[in-house]
Amino acid sequence: MRHSFALMHMVSWTMTRMVGALVALILLVPQARAASENDLALGYAVYVGGVQALSLGIDLDTGMQAYDMKLALRTEGLIGRIFPWSMQAFSRGQFADDRVRPANAGQRSLWNGRERATDMVYRQDGTIEVTAIPPRDDRMGPPVPIEQMTGTVDLVSAILSVLKHLQGGEPCQASVPVFDGRRRYDFNARPAGSTVLRKTPYLKFEGEATACRIFLRPVEGPARRGVIDLTDENAIMVWIARLVPDLPPVPVRLDMDTDLGAVRAYLANARRGVGEVPLIAMQRKS
Repeated sequence: MRHSFALMHMVSWTMTRMVGALVALILLVPQARAASENDLALGYAVYVGGVQALSLGIDLDTGMQAYDMKLALRTEGLIGRIFPWSMQAFSRGQFADDRVRPANAGQRSLWNGRERATDMVYRQDGTIEVTAIPPRDDRMGPPVPIEQMTGTVDLVSAILSVLKHLQGGEPCQASVPVFDGRRRYDFNARPAGSTVLRKTPYLKFEGEATACRIFLRPVEGPARRGVIDLTDENAIMVWIARLVPDLPPVPVRLDMDTDLGAVRAYLANARRGVGEVPLIAMQRKS
């Protein structure tokens, strides 16, 4: 049971930091307005040791110049009954000069009745106004210097930045400066070739996908240790494919091996507006 808790805690933190863009059930993300053709809702299933343990909903709205992305993550199944935990994250901003520029971002988590939250407002001069619950604890180390925060983006925006580059035909090659409200690190993506994925009892997607290795490089802030080394370039592999011609490619599979077991995430369903999107890669033009 102790190992189950440790693994759940590690996976939840990792998913929050990483592909917070990656996994779960669409119904976890409420639709506050009528769905438009720029809306893409993704549903994934996340397995630990072959058993579904987490679910994450992603609602992505991208127009020509703006984006609004929401994520909702929670524990599921037996782990969810014993260790109920949930997290919501969001990021809103603009596409400008081929860059992602967030306006505000944040996340909230609830564990054992205790709330943990971070809200960030991005000013025109590149600095960030941060509100944290609970407030930052100086015993965890010195605060991140202002010069290290200036010009950074949140994690969700960093992931979207990589996806936008792939949409433009660029390789999965990026290093994006990230500040999550408490820590400063670089979100890195490296190309790992392409492959054709086939359907399995777990994977519902089929078609060609681009493989990316994802890892972090810490810069400032308190260290976070766990059963996976997120600075290892081979720590996390993500396969990305385009389902809809005029929206960014999306993750369709994630593999992560840890000291306590294998974590696998698979795209389970997708909707655009009010219609279902087939889980098959968009054919490239010859």
